[in-house]
Order: sequence, then C-alpha cells, then structure tokens
Amino acid sequence: MNGHDARLRERVLWIAVVAVLATSMTWLAAVAAVVTVQSHSPAQAPTLAILHAVTRVAVALYVRALPLLSLTLVGGMMLAFTVRRRSIRSRGVRHV
Repeated sequence: MNGHDARLRERVLWIAVVAVLATSMTWLAAVAAVVTVQSHSPAQAPTLAILHAVTRVAVALYVRALPLLSLTLVGGMMLAFTVRRRSIRSRGVRHV
C-alpha cells in the first residue's frame, strides 16, 4: 500500500464522516424547527389568520384587476413603440 492509496482512503473516510454528521445535523434542525413551531403556534394563530385574509383579498383584487393590468401593459408598449419611432427619426437613422 503506497502513500497515494492511504491518502485516498483517508479522504473517503473523512467524506463519509462529514456526510454522516451533515445528515445528523439536518435531522436535528428539522426536529428543532417542528418543536419551535409547535411551541409558538398559539401565538402565531392571529398572525396566520391575518396573513390568510390578506392573501385572499390580494387574489380577489388580482382577478378583478387583470383586465386593467393587461390594458395598461398594452398601452405602455404602444407608447414605448411610438416614442422609440420618433427618437429614431429625429436622429436621422434610415433603415433599408
């Protein structure tokens, strides 16, 4: 067994150790997150209710405002096209 093989085996061992520790830390973080959410859930209930209500209002307004948004977008595109055409003409650029 030469030095290269020993170094390769040591690297593989360290990679395995780091993978096991990373997996363990991931599980520990997941358990800690679940415990934290369960312990603070009564305090978050009003916040979640308000967030749910605001989301519903935003979705309802989005559905009603979508035609106006599309009209505004088309109008803006037409305005940009017109301004661009005039600026190209004023520079004296000709397209063949």
